[in-house]
Amino acid sequence: MEEEISLVELFDILKKHIRVIILTTVLTAVIAAIYTFFLVTPKYQSSTEMLVSHSSDNTTQNVTQQDINTSIQLINTYSDIIRNDVILDPVIEELGLDMTTKELREDISVQTENDSQVFSIQVQSENPYQATEIANTVADYFQKEIYEIMNVDNVTIISSAIPNVDPVSPNNMLNVIIGVLLG
Repeated sequence: MEEEISLVELFDILKKHIRVIILTTVLTAVIAAIYTFFLVTPKYQSSTEMLVSHSSDNTTQNVTQQDINTSIQLINTYSDIIRNDVILDPVIEELGLDMTTKELREDISVQTENDSQVFSIQVQSENPYQATEIANTVADYFQKEIYEIMNVDNVTIISSAIPNVDPVSPNNMLNVIIGVLLG
């Protein structure tokens, strides 16, 4: 036999256990807030933007759609090179960073927009000024070394990174709301 429960009975059960429900909700919200505000180290992000252009010795030559598509496809290759030891090891040495190449690689991402010759090097760090310094140094070093690596001179820095003192993680409000909902 199936037993049915009415809405009135359901509300009676909820009313009977309201203190436990409220206590659990408040407790999980407090735990989430303590975790978010005191235990998690905030991460800051800085990014520098670069342009991949068609390199040509003859400046009067028209740039074709195929040249632009080739430049866009090169961004994937450049992304791999930027995150490679050949770029990151000298950056670590130049800045005197206390981290391994693997740790730095995890902090760096290369973002592109569809059908755009512009890409950005994004760096996350616990220090906003260090993130900026790393992003700018990686971009400078990549721009200098790409000619020797691929024999091309078609990368230009269009905007340098600036410190962003607003953390990108953790999302304090989202963590507290999740804590309340879990409660």
